[in-house]
Amino acid sequence: MALTSKLRHSKLTHVARSGLRWVHRLRHRDGEPLTCEVARGLSFRIHPKGELTEFLALGPLFERTEMKLVAKLLKPRMKVVDAGANIGLYSLLAAKCVGADGQIWAFEPSQTTFKFFVDNLALNGVSTVETHRLALSDVKGELTLRAEQGFGDLYRHLDYSGNASEGDAVESVAVVTLDDFASSEKIDQIDFLKIDVEGGELCLLKGAKQLLSRSPNVVVMFESEEDWCQRSGCTAEDTFDLLRSLGFGLYSWSKRSENWSTDSRELSKSRTVWAARRPELLQAAVG
Repeated sequence: MALTSKLRHSKLTHVARSGLRWVHRLRHRDGEPLTCEVARGLSFRIHPKGELTEFLALGPLFERTEMKLVAKLLKPRMKVVDAGANIGLYSLLAAKCVGADGQIWAFEPSQTTFKFFVDNLALNGVSTVETHRLALSDVKGELTLRAEQGFGDLYRHLDYSGNASEGDAVESVAVVTLDDFASSEKIDQIDFLKIDVEGGELCLLKGAKQLLSRSPNVVVMFESEEDWCQRSGCTAEDTFDLLRSLGFGLYSWSKRSENWSTDSRELSKSRTVWAARRPELLQAAVG
């Protein structure tokens, strides 16, 4: 097990997470919304609900680099899919960037988190995000959404094994493929696909091959965590291979060089991986 995985599952980390949750609730017991500033002049407000807001309290340590890159990549009138929207952080960011003439389809299967998501859209007066309480995979029907004991709503994932333990948080959720959804909604192509599904990336992408094939300019951003992949019955390399078979190049962001890297060692260590057929699209985020 990798060091990051060992740390994530350690008792010390669970204690630290519980402490962070306690401090967050104490600081925001009045329920007043928080301001999330992505970049100068680009911010939005969110209710202090859900585990993600606790991590936002860490400031620049939580996905600030990714959000800044996305803010530079997205342009007016783009079409965006937010898979695993959680409380809506990236949907709110996308709404700011693509404007009223853009389109955003967002998917969040958890009943509780979906409500937080919708509330945050309303708080910001955003009506351009089309929300769906659905999970995305390569199958359709119903599956169990699960968070292991000690983990909060930020770590819910589709359980393909059926091995939920006592104390795990579970709920039954509707599942569709992105290809079926795109067909029913007559979505011809997209420009940006963000995926945060805790190890279910390969299954989601298998169910999106037709849409991705119709989208020559799409950029895909996805989390890549080897231990999360393994519990879904695959490896991170399986996801990389699928994207390469669809004509994508794979990239990680190097904080050291402030540029994109295609080095395989960097990819294997990167928590966030980017895929694009046209690397010049990614260069728009540099500088």
